[in-house]
Amino acid sequence: MGTQYNGLFACACILAALIAVAGCVSAPKPQTPAKPRQFIENYPCYQIDAALKMDGRMSDPAWAKAPALNFYVPPNSTAPEFPTEARILYDKNYIYVGFKAQDTDIWGYFTNRDDNTCLDDCLEFFFLPDPAREPYYNFEVNALGTTYDALNLRAMMFGGGGRRWNKWDCDGFKVKTACNGTLNDPADKDQSWTMEMAVPFAELPTLAGKTPQPGDIWMFHVARCEYSVCNTNRGEYSSCAPLAIANFHVTNDWLKLNFK
Repeated sequence: MGTQYNGLFACACILAALIAVAGCVSAPKPQTPAKPRQFIENYPCYQIDAALKMDGRMSDPAWAKAPALNFYVPPNSTAPEFPTEARILYDKNYIYVGFKAQDTDIWGYFTNRDDNTCLDDCLEFFFLPDPAREPYYNFEVNALGTTYDALNLRAMMFGGGGRRWNKWDCDGFKVKTACNGTLNDPADKDQSWTMEMAVPFAELPTLAGKTPQPGDIWMFHVARCEYSVCNTNRGEYSSCAPLAIANFHVTNDWLKLNFK
């Protein structure tokens, strides 16, 4: 018993010494909480008096009036490897969306209307003019300016996908893109690319010739497909909305677009 007691006593002394030493070491600093995701649940879409001068670079001063929408990766709304922001405005004829996408490898190869531009680097605009019912619209444009547009009578996840709904083309749709880098050259390091698009209200069948009025509310989100060779995830999909699943076509989690 004496030997066992002495052994236990020695262990206790060593443990006490270790605790005392540990008390002299600075405790690790608490981790800074993650920055809250800045989703704008009720986005104010401001009206402008004159048409935007579109150059693909968002250089028109009117863009400063529009709040920035930040993008996150669904379904957990994590920060993207390649950040994106978008802004939205409207006038009596068009709704405008401007994008700035950070990107170290800008590329796009599809050149025909309604090609699968979502398989290139592309930026996308989805909107539902009547929050209570479909159809909804989507515009998916690659860095070349090639446009996929569709009037979706049912969500794409139901039977037939986009091939059933892309026969509709939005005549008068305008788009401009600009690259801060070299398109389709993976050997160099790019910086970013920008896009401006203008959707004419007169060409949207569900509006029946009407234009949005202050106080009208649509449902919407803007999104991005990113496939740069520098992307560690081999593909990144991000959105300004807190999507519960990684499917841009499910309208449940879209944001409100509030015309001002």
